[in-house]
Amino acid sequence: MAASVVVAGLLVYIGNWNEPASFVLMVPFSLWVVGPILAPGLIARRSRPTLTHTMCLYIVPSVIIAGMVYYEAAFTPSSSTAALIFIFLPAYQWAALGLLTLLAMFASRYSDPR
Repeated sequence: MAASVVVAGLLVYIGNWNEPASFVLMVPFSLWVVGPILAPGLIARRSRPTLTHTMCLYIVPSVIIAGMVYYEAAFTPSSSTAALIFIFLPAYQWAALGLLTLLAMFASRYSDPR
């Protein structure tokens, strides 16, 4: 939860919130960027132990890597395309989250003796 607040604060810091059109575009973009950080907590809250452990193992490296990459893109950009990381990194995080969720659900289904 704290990581999502930090990322949202970073988006507020680097965004142009003075224009109404920019505000309309930044709200869904902020959800796109913060979503992969909040989703594992929501998934882990209401699931089986296997999926909960998988989400806990996913969130730590995901937040650390995302934090380092977002810092690099926002404060020490090495190219003019550094801001594209805010589009592509969440896509990779969503893909990894979906894959891990499916794998954990598959493992949970076949490991529980019922």
